[in-house]
Amino acid sequence: MYLLALYIGLGSLVLTHLYFTVVPYYALQIHHGANADEDLWWQSLNAAPLAPVNLEYLGTAIAVGVFWALAQGQAATLQLGFSYSVHDLFIWFGLLWLLARIDQACLLLPDVLTQTLMWWGLLRLGLSAPEHLYGVLCVMSVIYLSGRLIQFFGNLCFAMPLVGLGDVKLLVAVTPWLGAHVVVYVLCIASTLCFAAEAIRQRCWRPKGTCAFGPYLVSASWLVWWFEPPAIYLHS
Repeated sequence: MYLLALYIGLGSLVLTHLYFTVVPYYALQIHHGANADEDLWWQSLNAAPLAPVNLEYLGTAIAVGVFWALAQGQAATLQLGFSYSVHDLFIWFGLLWLLARIDQACLLLPDVLTQTLMWWGLLRLGLSAPEHLYGVLCVMSVIYLSGRLIQFFGNLCFAMPLVGLGDVKLLVAVTPWLGAHVVVYVLCIASTLCFAAEAIRQRCWRPKGTCAFGPYLVSASWLVWWFEPPAIYLHS
């Protein structure tokens, strides 16, 4: 238990450092015209200046650690079929949190993070429930191709994409973690949250304009994970 607490504590500090230091530096480089590829992410990890350790920094680290510990307890209660569930939760919650932060900062979801989330999820699915792997891969392919088609016809008919490709990739990335049967729930909840938040922000019932959809997808994924756990990982 002490090693688990130490792992969660150190991991929370790492995530908080990425949140306050690396992500703002990464977003700043993108706003200055840098190409948002993997090299920029690794460059940001090396070159980002250290953020001051203040009450906000420490409070965020503590909040992340408490949330992670509660999620770890939830996973243990559900008897999720993960051999290293603490590592999986570090990837699952950590990357989603960082992706939401990046999308909010620069309307971008970098492939280096979404692909890490996707491949780790597929690896864990292959180890825990390989019989579901084919079905999940099929659903992931359908989601990606559908997103591409919607984007193509949006550009063709309205001269603007109706869906961001990064949002499509994020929805694909969470599919191995949640299971193919709940992806529709994630999309519906995220759309509802986005509409409600934008309606409140714009003070109208017909909000207009673009917004960062990633944070809503992340929130919906967390809600679905918490209240509708991935049954394909449960042990009887």
